Amino acid sequence: RDGEGEGEGTKRAGQTEGRKRAREEEGEGAEDSSGSGSSRSSDGSGGESDGGEEEKANGDAENEEAGDGTKKGGLTIAGNKRLRKKSVLDVSQSTVHTAAVLPSGPSEKVLSWATRQQSGLKELDEVLRKKFEERPVWNTRHIEAFIPKEYRSSKPKALACHAFLFKNGPFARTWVRYGFDPRIDPECRKYQVIEFRIKAPYLNVKIPETFNGVKLDRERAAYTLCSLPVHCNNIYQLCDIEVPGVQEMLARAGPEDLAEVAPGSVCPTEKEGFFTLVFYKEILGVMKAHFAKMLKEVVGDHEAQDVVDRKDSDWRKQMQGERSREKKKRRKKNVDFAPFNNESP
Repeated sequence: RDGEGEGEGTKRAGQTEGRKRAREEEGEGAEDSSGSGSSRSSDGSGGESDGGEEEKANGDAENEEAGDGTKKGGLTIAGNKRLRKKSVLDVSQSTVHTAAVLPSGPSEKVLSWATRQQSGLKELDEVLRKKFEERPVWNTRHIEAFIPKEYRSSKPKALACHAFLFKNGPFARTWVRYGFDPRIDPECRKYQVIEFRIKAPYLNVKIPETFNGVKLDRERAAYTLCSLPVHCNNIYQLCDIEVPGVQEMLARAGPEDLAEVAPGSVCPTEKEGFFTLVFYKEILGVMKAHFAKMLKEVVGDHEAQDVVDRKDSDWRKQMQGERSREKKKRRKKNVDFAPFNNESP
């Protein structure tokens, strides 16, 4: 029995050594074949090597890694994050700050994209061209309402062919036609925007589709406030607001309602722009009161109580107090009044 055990151990050891030698021989053979293949490609088969290099370059371009991540089907997977490939067209080149130098035309990337897509986007290009001839400044949601649904995926690129986007300031989130500067003409104050925010509980309020037999146009309310809007954060251009009293306020705005701007200089970069802060807040107060009235009529006082701020009901009294304080301050200091440099009371 001891002899048999020793024989089996010797046999297993021999098999293990044999497998090791076989693996070593296979490795040497692979190195030889790879070396001979590389020498053959360097000697004569240049076409095959070029094709391989092109395939490798294309694969690297498609599967370019970001950091330590790996690529799968055009997506970068880094840890638990999935990062999409960067868009071919960087529309951010058409986005500017309100105090920056304005672009005179579309960037080279935008023009290149427009050239490639010219045959398929003639209808969209014609729509945008007519709209910017009709008016030089458009709110983002308003101009997007004219874009047909089949072109919605191309709207940022198509808009960048005709206009640039203000990122902040009194014309924030508006598309402005190339070559036009609304900051230097006080008559362009009607194109300014006003930010209208609604409390978050508004999203939980169930709003019917119709009221008194009339359908609520909530999509159009996103840029006119003609009805109850869909979103909590909305930006309206002053010329588009369909609230009783707002357009009358804009029409009769006097010198005391306008900011001090030197001829030829740009308007202040704060949100009130060509207007004083007091007048800007008066318009916002009218909009809040109108929205509160609509909401209570449609859903009732009980549903609207968590959304409507009770302090907003006294906005008229607050505005009168602020206006009187500003007048006293102006008479006392006897200097040019620039409320956009002061903090809100």
